[in-house]
Amino acid sequence: MENNYQEQELLFKAFCDINRLKIISYLQTGEKCACVLLAKLQVTHPTLSHHMKNIKKSGVIKVRK
Repeated sequence: MENNYQEQELLFKAFCDINRLKIISYLQTGEKCACVLLAKLQVTHPTLSHHMKNIKKSGVIKVRK
């Protein structure tokens, strides 16, 4: 039961930030290079990496290099 709460926490964390919602929206049309997301969001690379890490942890997206 506790594991279910942890999964829900990660999911809510992915959706609780406006930039993360924008990233998810941009990715709905297909994979994007980080440089494309950086240009659209007007954030720094470390900030984008932080957001992507949180979204990836939730299982909403899969990341590849």
